[in-house]
Amino acid sequence: MIFTTSDNVYLWYKISGRGKPLLFLHGGPGGWSRSFEELGGKNFEDSFRMIYLDQRGCGRSDFPNDNDYSLDRVVKDIEELREHLGIVDLNIIAHSFGGILLINYLYKYPKYVNKAVFLNGSLSIRRSLNVQVKKSLEILDVSYKEIFEQEDDLVNKLLKTISILSSQGKYHELLGCTKEDYDRLNSVDKSLKIGKGQDFMKYVFTDNEYMKDHYYLSSKIDTPVLLLVGDKDYSIGPNHYFGEGFVNKIYKKLPGGHLLYYEKNNEIKKMLVDFLN
Repeated sequence: MIFTTSDNVYLWYKISGRGKPLLFLHGGPGGWSRSFEELGGKNFEDSFRMIYLDQRGCGRSDFPNDNDYSLDRVVKDIEELREHLGIVDLNIIAHSFGGILLINYLYKYPKYVNKAVFLNGSLSIRRSLNVQVKKSLEILDVSYKEIFEQEDDLVNKLLKTISILSSQGKYHELLGCTKEDYDRLNSVDKSLKIGKGQDFMKYVFTDNEYMKDHYYLSSKIDTPVLLLVGDKDYSIGPNHYFGEGFVNKIYKKLPGGHLLYYEKNNEIKKMLVDFLN
């Protein structure tokens, strides 16, 4: 289905299942919701009314003509979808980069949120990128000086290490998952149109608002939150939630990597049912 934002961008969304509404915020930046739906979300649909949204410029949604991917605008998209659907007790689950959107949505629009789940969801892109670079060097068994130039910034360091990891068939190790699970993810993502999400990703990595540390917002949020993290997720960081200040939280570290929703699907489903119900 399609709805139009207040700045005239067509956003794709899908509702499937029964029960309490649960909106999924995908990662990337520049990903889409289909990966989660196919590898995890479908199993949740007998317990929740799943709402899958492709963010602007991503997946099956349209590009904004003015290239507006600002944090305020993307967070407003979420609120406008909620208004469009007429939901007053929304539950939200965010994966990876989606955590940045979720924590800002909870801060700006807490009134209509029942509960929220951070599933390996980042609160700081910069912290997560530092973890990725450090772990990549360990996997490759190289030093900074061997692959980085003095002028390389954090994003360029990440792009270089990911390129080498991918060429050696080791990128799945950064995600903390098996090669088989990574291949399953790629089997879904291969249907993603070339170029979708790239503008969003470029915007995020050059924008000060996205790249700042969003941990400071956690102490300002009293919405009940469930923090789930994989102990081998080096895309976000297994200790990413250390020191966060959510007032009303449950924290659980699980054996697994970045794709917990697939690796531990039934276990996560049970946690969601217990927490959201």
